[in-house]
Amino acid sequence: MEAAGVTDDSIDELSETYLEQVTECVGALDSVFDGNVSGVDRVESLESQCDETGRALQSALGAAAPTFRSVYLQAGDLAEFYTRVDEVANNAEAVALDYRATGAYLGNVRPHLREMVADAVVASAHLETATAAYLGEDEDETVSEAVSRIRTLERACDDRRHDAVRVAFEQRDAADALVVRELVRGADAVVDAVEDAADHLEFMVSLSP
Repeated sequence: MEAAGVTDDSIDELSETYLEQVTECVGALDSVFDGNVSGVDRVESLESQCDETGRALQSALGAAAPTFRSVYLQAGDLAEFYTRVDEVANNAEAVALDYRATGAYLGNVRPHLREMVADAVVASAHLETATAAYLGEDEDETVSEAVSRIRTLERACDDRRHDAVRVAFEQRDAADALVVRELVRGADAVVDAVEDAADHLEFMVSLSP
């Protein structure tokens, strides 16, 4: 493929694949917190796939064919957006690895963590929708609506985080509870990263010609 010849369609397809992989990676956290022994390995594998596709996507952006579409005109901002999306998968892997390393007792915190993962999956799916709308140059309302839903989920996840930390300190001594609290914060960071990417996408829409 020639450096100057990467088409918008190719970038759109790579983007769709990438966002789907990120959502799948986030969803795999559910099996981690459900106690599946192979769950962490699956998250690691999916995060590696995300990295591979992300690199291909960044390279494609750098070689995009000149057009009057946002993919070319806002290539720098779009590259930054995908860097922020990468943090979603990175945070998912980080919390999975921390859980395996600590062997933390979750107890009654487990349902709260799984609910946070469910929120993160839905938020990531909304990010897929928003990204596709931006790349397809659809109505800006589609992006705004998806971003609004992501923010609502992030606030809900904050509430779940507070509940989870409270339960952690109720069921274990302070030392154990502190370990669980860090895992809860790690799960919350996944949703925060989705919101951060969504905020950047909305910023790009505001700059679109």
